[in-house]
Amino acid sequence: YGQLIQLLLKKLSDIIEYQSQGLDTTANSDYNGSPALIPHKDSWMAPPTFSKMDEAKQLNWYALADLLYSLSSLCDVLGNRNRGNNIIKGHLLTNISPREQYSIMNLFDDTIRYLSWDNKMASSFVRCVGPRRLVRDVIKPFVVMTMARRKVNRDSVEQDGVEQIRRDLPNDSYNQLMAILSLYLVLPHSLDKLVASDLSMVLWAMTKIYHPMQLNGFAPANEEKLTLKQPQKILLKTFMKRLRKYRVRSSARGNELVQAVWSVARLMSYLEEQDRALQPKLIGPLMPLPILLPGEDGSDSSLPSMSIEGGNSKATLQPAFYPMFPTQPAVEAIAASKDPADLPTETLHKEAIIMFHTLVNEIVHPPRYSGDKTDEKKSNKAGVEEIKLNSLSLSQIADILYAATSLDISHDDVAAAITAVLKHLTTNPSSTQNAIQQCRRCKDISRLSLSLQRLRVGTGMFDDMGSRIDLEKQCVQLLGERFLDIVHWHNKKQSKRFACDAKTLTQLVRSGVMMFQGNSAATAAMLDAASIMILDQNGHAEEDEDWNSPSFLSSCNEFELSNYLFAFALAKRFDEDVFISLTDQMAEDYILESCTPSSASRAMWSCSMLLSIHESSSSGSNPFNNKQEFALNIGGESFLRERQVDLFHQLAPQLLFSPLSPTDASMAMWAMAKAQYVIDKGIFDQLAVSLASDEMLNRSNSRLISQALWSCGKMVEFEDAKVVAKVAGDSDEDNGESKDDEVVLPPYLKCAEKYLWFLIANREQMTPKHASQAIWTIGKLRLSDTLLVNKMADIASHLCPRLNAREVSNCVWGLCKVGGNAEVVSKLVHHVVDSPNTLARECTAQEAANMLFALGKLRIRDKDLFEKLSAILGDQLHEATSQAIANSLWAHEVVRIAPPAELLSTWAQDRLGIAALGQFKQSEIK
Repeated sequence: YGQLIQLLLKKLSDIIEYQSQGLDTTANSDYNGSPALIPHKDSWMAPPTFSKMDEAKQLNWYALADLLYSLSSLCDVLGNRNRGNNIIKGHLLTNISPREQYSIMNLFDDTIRYLSWDNKMASSFVRCVGPRRLVRDVIKPFVVMTMARRKVNRDSVEQDGVEQIRRDLPNDSYNQLMAILSLYLVLPHSLDKLVASDLSMVLWAMTKIYHPMQLNGFAPANEEKLTLKQPQKILLKTFMKRLRKYRVRSSARGNELVQAVWSVARLMSYLEEQDRALQPKLIGPLMPLPILLPGEDGSDSSLPSMSIEGGNSKATLQPAFYPMFPTQPAVEAIAASKDPADLPTETLHKEAIIMFHTLVNEIVHPPRYSGDKTDEKKSNKAGVEEIKLNSLSLSQIADILYAATSLDISHDDVAAAITAVLKHLTTNPSSTQNAIQQCRRCKDISRLSLSLQRLRVGTGMFDDMGSRIDLEKQCVQLLGERFLDIVHWHNKKQSKRFACDAKTLTQLVRSGVMMFQGNSAATAAMLDAASIMILDQNGHAEEDEDWNSPSFLSSCNEFELSNYLFAFALAKRFDEDVFISLTDQMAEDYILESCTPSSASRAMWSCSMLLSIHESSSSGSNPFNNKQEFALNIGGESFLRERQVDLFHQLAPQLLFSPLSPTDASMAMWAMAKAQYVIDKGIFDQLAVSLASDEMLNRSNSRLISQALWSCGKMVEFEDAKVVAKVAGDSDEDNGESKDDEVVLPPYLKCAEKYLWFLIANREQMTPKHASQAIWTIGKLRLSDTLLVNKMADIASHLCPRLNAREVSNCVWGLCKVGGNAEVVSKLVHHVVDSPNTLARECTAQEAANMLFALGKLRIRDKDLFEKLSAILGDQLHEATSQAIANSLWAHEVVRIAPPAELLSTWAQDRLGIAALGQFKQSEIK
């Protein structure tokens, strides 16, 4: 059988070559001309014959179509065998040499080149074969051979390092034939013969031909991509309109409509990329390191610069702009390549949105009949489901949601359809007919979760308010539980393959925690599954373990590792084993070599957040009288902190290698301040200066800047004592120090003022949390700009009704440190103690003590406020620190208000250990 295949391929190749040699290239070929469909009267009923050609050996149009179909089918079968898929035992194809696959592909290309020789050849072929056979015998084989060629090249590169398929692919021939084929299929008589399955198949095939996906990260070298020209755009628009017709869409199956919707979304995405590729680009500014390298004299004064004073040296930061505009000839070439009659992408996008709404309504809602009962009987007889949504798989539902996000459909317009989808997914969740329960692929769950996150699921906008069912949370929870079931199934099967790849897991857990942040039941199951995979809990018996097999984490890159840490941090879930495994892998040399600043920033932020969560839970769970447990916990925290510092020491330099986004810079600053990482203070300075640039501020928001501002206030605590004293205004000018010993403040302190002015300019974006962080930093850095302090006080006063007790405590503490407005401070404190809701009951002892301290600092003698705050503090004296009680007593003293006897007695007995002092009398308190 193998010898027969070789003989047939050789004979067919000779015939195609012989027929091609007979064509008169000078007289008949308009190969490089624009594609045009020749009228039927001028076309050939059979391929042209020549005097020396034996008609018995010639292939007619139908034979050529059959040849294309057969070659693609044969190549697909061989490809399945090469990929390890099972072929029926005893099948004759099992004996064919894999090398024959190359001959099959080359013959296919030669046939396409022959058929697309000129407009008359291609027009005659498509007119003779007809529309439905063109879909089956030409368009579908195009897809099969495109994918097969990529798979063969990928396998050959992995084995031999050389691509085996020849590089002179007939792309012009493919474009020529596809263009004429498109012009033929949009004719009215052709459209009448095509049903919905044909229309959706053509659209799907175009996504594979014109927008090929990479296979496991492999992209062939120097492959010229086919581009969508005017004929293909006309076909796309015509097919979208055709699918909207009731007669076409009502008789279609749900999966056919989904295929059309997904394909149109992919094609629109490709058209937008194609348009962007023609736009000029500008890269910059790039911020270099704050040092002068050998050979740099910093003499270029044409660029704006920022100076950083440091000791006796001065470094200059100069943004470097790298223009990437095309040259004038390139611009003229781009303009000349555009057809004035070319369909604009905006027009096609509008048609795509209309088609999306029409087809999705057909899918998710019951069918509407024209009033004639015969239509209903025909539909039922044809086996059409009452609601097409019930027949869809989870993968197909994910395709619908992907199309909604890709086409940028308005949330208000798509809300009803998304709600119907969520109801469908959460109906009878334990039934075997449920789409989630029928799913067997983690990738489908991940794709659906990502689309839900992009549609802003988690905000409550799609919940069923009538029945008060949390559809969004229930759907995400069911997806996570199904994902966990698949992971457990792989463990029981003891499969050597992982339940999913690293990219799929990253996509799932990240989108899940972005929808439902914090400790939520919606994400518990998917994080459990992630923990199992990260820790490689595969359930294999020890004797069956292959110690040479790679672990799951070894297949992850730095982006995926940092996102695993980010997901656990955002979910406020600390697992020591997971934390150690991820940080160990993140510190591997090959990970650090490829680590981007964005991944480094994300990993650092996540580590700081996770250890902060761990320390908070540990301090709350350990009783003070259990000294042994407390000592063990302190030792564990020290071990984890050392790991964090070591990881930061390796990741922090990565932040300086390329430009950062405002998000990355702000996250890295927060991580370093939260972790008290002071080994590389210069990196923190560089991040602060970079974020303070006008270009970065224009891309920032209040959340990022307030976070960076808080970091500056925190970092000043770890500066030299002289710096801290100068910031606090406690430096002694008469201590005999010379001018050479003058204290130089770190650069980030100057940046803090610029951050504050940014927040003031964008006050409408500020939330209570942002305002409290900013005002706390003002007090921490002792910023003395009266105008700045007054403007921030006005913002706090405006936000007063929305502030909670902690935010009020931070605001009044910061204002009192810089002599802020006493009226604003009094107003903020009254908001807490006079609140009719639970605000006063939520106030902690520390917060009440801070408010008392602020009242005392500003000499606000309000007995009502002191009594109510003292009552709050008295109810929680067992939680108050010695500092808090001492500050409260000091505040009473400076305004000459007697503190409550219980406050002084508890402080004396419990904190000072004066057990015999007893209850104080009022005269003794005074």
